[in-house]
Amino acid sequence: MMLRYVFVFIVAVFVSTILLITSQVTPELYIALTEEGKNLEFLTAIFYLLGGISLLYVAAKQRKVHLLSSIFILLLGLFFIFIGGEEESWGQWMFNYDVSESVKQVNTQDEINIHNLNIFKGALNPHFILNLFILLFGSPASRVGSRGHLLGA
Repeated sequence: MMLRYVFVFIVAVFVSTILLITSQVTPELYIALTEEGKNLEFLTAIFYLLGGISLLYVAAKQRKVHLLSSIFILLLGLFFIFIGGEEESWGQWMFNYDVSESVKQVNTQDEINIHNLNIFKGALNPHFILNLFILLFGSPASRVGSRGHLLGA
């Protein structure tokens, strides 16, 4: 089981390294890959959604074994689904709908999402909050064993 986590970690480091190298060697390709509303953002949303659905499945299987772990995994799964929806502005660009003028006034990118609201400039930056959340809770959550207990606990 631990081998699976090592594999996921290695893949994440590999992809991050490739993106970093691409940003330095061919900035045009990097910009094309990471452009707002394009390829990488869509894939990020898909992976968050799949991860969230997977966590909901694990929480459902674990609920009878260890309720507290199951609740934590359920909340984490719902959070990932929320992040996936936010990444794609809740389908705004896929379904080609426009936002009202009042939303445009409070959202820095004229999108239907929370993370681009004007109030999140500076210290309340959602990317900082997400990274802090993953740093604090991501490691323990990834160590939940098949019986709902933290591995090594």
